Amino acid sequence: MRMAPDRTDRLPLGLRLADRTALVTGGASGIGAATCRRLAAEGARVAVTDVNLAGAQEVADEIGGAAYELDVRSEE
Repeated sequence: MRMAPDRTDRLPLGLRLADRTALVTGGASGIGAATCRRLAAEGARVAVTDVNLAGAQEVADEIGGAAYELDVRSEE
């Protein structure tokens, strides 16, 4: 079964995720931080979350996002 192409793939970089919000866990470093940067480059508003709030804030400041302390291992 062939799926129809997504029209957003024809948009220029920075507009593909315009008006979208992304929440990234583990966004303070490594793959999470790279994901935050890419989502922001594609136009998304990004919530950078991590147990390391200072690191999350650095990434958020860099991309114009918001930082939150979050431990997904804890229900609280």
